[in-house]
Amino acid sequence: MLNTLSNSLALELFCKKSFHGECPQYLKELALNMVKHCHGLPLTVVVLGGLMERMGTDQTDCKTILKDLNGARNLDGSVNQVLLIGYNYLSLHLKYCFLYCALFPKGYEITKSTFIKLFVAEGFVEELPGKTPKDVASDYFVELIDRGMLKPIMYYYDSTMRRCRMHNLLHAFANQMLKKEDFGVIHTPKITKFKKWV
Repeated sequence: MLNTLSNSLALELFCKKSFHGECPQYLKELALNMVKHCHGLPLTVVVLGGLMERMGTDQTDCKTILKDLNGARNLDGSVNQVLLIGYNYLSLHLKYCFLYCALFPKGYEITKSTFIKLFVAEGFVEELPGKTPKDVASDYFVELIDRGMLKPIMYYYDSTMRRCRMHNLLHAFANQMLKKEDFGVIHTPKITKFKKWV
C-alpha cells in the first residue's frame, strides 16, 4: 500500500518541483486541477512537476497539459495517465533512454558512466553542435532525473549525480511501454518462445 499526500501537500510538492517554490497566482487553479490527477502519490506529483518545470509558467502550456491529462486513457489506471503524459512529452532520444533503462532488472542501480557508454554505443544520442556524444548523454541522464523518470541514489563529493534507478511503479509502466512501442522484450521463465520480428 502506497502512502499518499493530502491535496495541499501534493500541491506544495508540485509547486516546489515545478516553480522552485511558490506557484504563480494565475496558475494556482490549473496546478490544483493537475495535481488531482496524481491522487496524492508523490512519484506522480514529481513526474508531473518535472514536466511543468521544463514547460515553464505559460498558462497556455499548462492548459494543454491539463487537457492531455483529462484525455489520457491509453493505459489502465490514473497513475499511468500521469506517467504517460510525462513520457509523451519526452524527446524521442529521451524516450529511447528511458525505455532502455526498463530493460534492467527492477531496482537495478545504473551508474552514470554506464548510462553514458550504453546510450552513446546504442546510437540514442543526437548530434549537437559544440557537444560531444558523452556530454549529450550526460545531459540526458540529468534531464531524466530532473523529470522524475529516474531516481538519483548516490552523489560524488561535489554533489554531482553518480547513480540512479527506476522507481518500481515507473519500471512497471515502462514495461508496458516496451511492449506498446515494440522496443524490447524482457525474458522471464514464463516466456518460452519469442515472436519472429519482421
